[in-house]
Amino acid sequence: MSSLSNMTIGDKITATSSTKIYDVCNANILAWVPRGTRLLLDVGCGSGQNSAVLRKQMPELRAFGLTISASEQEAANSVMEQCWICDLEAELPPELDALQFDVILFSHVLEHLREPKQVLRRFLKFLRPSGRLLIALPNISFYKHRLQLVLGRFNYQKTGMFDETHLRFFTYYTARDFVGSISDSLRLVRSEVRGNVPLGPLRHVIGSHISRSIDRFGLGLRPNFFGSEILLEAQL
Repeated sequence: MSSLSNMTIGDKITATSSTKIYDVCNANILAWVPRGTRLLLDVGCGSGQNSAVLRKQMPELRAFGLTISASEQEAANSVMEQCWICDLEAELPPELDALQFDVILFSHVLEHLREPKQVLRRFLKFLRPSGRLLIALPNISFYKHRLQLVLGRFNYQKTGMFDETHLRFFTYYTARDFVGSISDSLRLVRSEVRGNVPLGPLRHVIGSHISRSIDRFGLGLRPNFFGSEILLEAQL
């Protein structure tokens, strides 16, 4: 499963005939990867841009990935130790059984799955003791999405919240509950959102420093309303 809809972060999609390569780096969730991480698995790795960025910061990092696309696998293998093709809800690569990861990353992947909880449970055995599970999800309750629904607009699109391949929808609170219900051995240690307060033209008048302060206050007060992206960290 490729990292399909990380559209709030900024991305580049390259199309070759009927094949799309998702060339995405999620800086928000990458900031949570601890320095000194040795082994990382990027589930739904796209072209491997997350790993490319991390390896510049941590040259000792061994990064592995999973995708459903042969084109993405080819691109990812140039920046990763190994990328495998697989359907996350079917059989996983047997090579994973020999590895224990410090970090397993799911960046904008779970919303594309039929049974995301079952998938996450299968991956826990690849996480070393005290290892971290990092998850990024879009928030269906973000104010812009609410406005669309109030106006009666729920038209599937190629990208974004209403991506035609989305099968699951999460809010900040349901995402927290979801991770907490995966396993008794897994505990949620951090949850945040990234987004903004709708200041409009006022943002340019008051300046970036004050705008960021207002955004921080709004996100802390109403994360489920002002947050467009949900970030979660769980630990064994």
